[in-house]
Amino acid sequence: MSPHYSVPLSRHGKCDSNVINTEKEHKMNILNKLKALLLPSEYRKQLDTNVPESWLVLRKRAYLFAAVPFAEVPNEDYASTYVKDKIKRMVTAWPIIAEKGLFLLYYGNVGEWNHHKDKFKVDKTGLKPVILQSVHFLDPDTGDNYNIRTNWGPVKFGFCDGVIGRIEAGFQKR
Repeated sequence: MSPHYSVPLSRHGKCDSNVINTEKEHKMNILNKLKALLLPSEYRKQLDTNVPESWLVLRKRAYLFAAVPFAEVPNEDYASTYVKDKIKRMVTAWPIIAEKGLFLLYYGNVGEWNHHKDKFKVDKTGLKPVILQSVHFLDPDTGDNYNIRTNWGPVKFGFCDGVIGRIEAGFQKR
């Protein structure tokens, strides 16, 4: 499985460092905005150990929030195994004893994630170290977003309503 990476090239076919720096700044602005929206109202602290620079990981007791660029998702990883495995290395998580509920936000251009969004799955059961309770897609430039979350009939789980509302309101385009 290879990620959806693309390297910006100048018109001469060489890697364009100005474009890379601009993209890096754009990602940092997105992560800082998410942090401002969710800390301390929904989550209590930011995790820094073993967290990639393009990610944001927040925690409140047994609940985690991770913002990950959609471009870093390996092709056809619709169970989000790549992200869950990296999260397991960042926190202490064991089935039954120390499970963690994960709200996962993939951010990037709607054109990249829109035709994949319905294929992504949340976990239907517990008994896993990291339980994927919600997958949210966000285009921070347009405000387009989409959410899939754990449910049992009409009952929704994972204290996601506040997080979803803050993200939608914070990135809504007027």
